[in-house]
Amino acid sequence: MNMAHDACLVSAVVTAHNAAHSIAPCLESLTSQAGNMEIILVDDRSSDGTADTARGLGLGNLRVFEIRDYTDKKLTARQKALDLGFRQARGKWVAVLDADGQARPGWIAQAMMVHEETGASAISGPVGFRPAGPSWKARVLAALQTIDSLFYTNWCSLLARLGFASGMLFGNCVFLKDAYTNTGGFAETGFSLTEDLAFARLLHKKGKRIAYAKAPMVSVQACATVSGLLCRAERISVGAPSFLAVFIGLWMMLLLILALLSVYGGSLALSLLAARYLCGVAWLGWSMKASGLFSLFPLAFVYEPMAIVMGMAVWVRTRRKNFVDWGGVRYAR
Repeated sequence: MNMAHDACLVSAVVTAHNAAHSIAPCLESLTSQAGNMEIILVDDRSSDGTADTARGLGLGNLRVFEIRDYTDKKLTARQKALDLGFRQARGKWVAVLDADGQARPGWIAQAMMVHEETGASAISGPVGFRPAGPSWKARVLAALQTIDSLFYTNWCSLLARLGFASGMLFGNCVFLKDAYTNTGGFAETGFSLTEDLAFARLLHKKGKRIAYAKAPMVSVQACATVSGLLCRAERISVGAPSFLAVFIGLWMMLLLILALLSVYGGSLALSLLAARYLCGVAWLGWSMKASGLFSLFPLAFVYEPMAIVMGMAVWVRTRRKNFVDWGGVRYAR
């Protein structure tokens, strides 16, 4: 990794909209990564001094780009900011981090190890969630969001190994720059409020492999309330239909259907419900152990029922409005 600055191996891209409160720890966490790295911050229409806060850190490897307005609506504002950062990257590898993300030492090294083992063009993984406060409710809510991330990326990993189109999280993602520029990037995926899922599907379409790290080497700020969590889920629900979404939906629906049948279905239905429920708990437990998060295992017993209730709540909420607010922009559903 001893390369000249103008040919750095890794370009870390962070996009930010009004993130002055979180951008300093985010960028400083990247300085703990071993090897040659440049940091690219794309300030997306911020009005709170995000770019000035970043420049004030005095990081010699930081490059800042500012977007002043959002006029061309062919892509989302987030896609445009990411596209600018990706195309300005000088490195062979691009690492993506959210503006409230904090990378643990060894994040990039872990991704490179996964690449060496698999030859994948992109490496993603789960994201850990930091509690929004010191209360036990905040800690539990953050833990459940971490489990949700783990649940999602482990299903992504399984489906990818079986050869199906999968997904990824841009909150924890490292990929070859050529895997973006040579596939057409967001110009090819088109408008998408779930830009990481759209990119993952594009990589699969172009024959590029995605691999998944087990440990959440990046943490982000957890939603402080259930209402905030539902708002975030509303945006995710806007994503175009995908095999991944259908697969996870059917897995969850099976638990709900068996629960309903067990009311009148007798011992057989109850046995099937118990078997499906315990399979889900065991799957989460195995994922937690592999990721070094087995201390969260007690919450595996409530995660799937909670996720079903949340999904039904999101469905009800999205029937009542035809827009999504995200990153300072209101998008039609």
